[in-house]
Amino acid sequence: MPYPVKGLDSDCGGEFINQIMYRYCFDRKIVFTRARASKKNDQCRIEQKNFSVIRQSVGYDRYEGEEATRALNAFYRVLRLQVNFLQPCMILTAKERVGARVRRRYDIARTPCQRALEHPCVSKESKDKLKEQLAAIKPIALAREILRLREELRRYAR
Repeated sequence: MPYPVKGLDSDCGGEFINQIMYRYCFDRKIVFTRARASKKNDQCRIEQKNFSVIRQSVGYDRYEGEEATRALNAFYRVLRLQVNFLQPCMILTAKERVGARVRRRYDIARTPCQRALEHPCVSKESKDKLKEQLAAIKPIALAREILRLREELRRYAR
């Protein structure tokens, strides 16, 4: 299965579309594209993950300041382990319309780590690192740490 050219797709926000990002992508020969204005489905996979991972874990509160940034970064470091190594997800593989109904078919639920380990384009070194990280994870301790960091984070919510 051929893979597209290395690229970066962003929404139309000023935090992405600026000279710093343009130079970064240009210097590294990364194709930089953006979503079409007022087309909310252009980034639907990102938005779906944004809700299912970020909003359900962190909420909609606003966090400001260096302490809040440190707390968010610590929370995301731990949450990343749960999402990528322990939380399986299904990927839509086909969608067909049958009359008025839409029939969807999904791949077998697997974690992003499992998908990376099965992928032929991922190097052996990367797969070995993933296996080491997976072996080091203790799910119950990880869940406790997420709860602790979430409570710490709530102190900085505005």
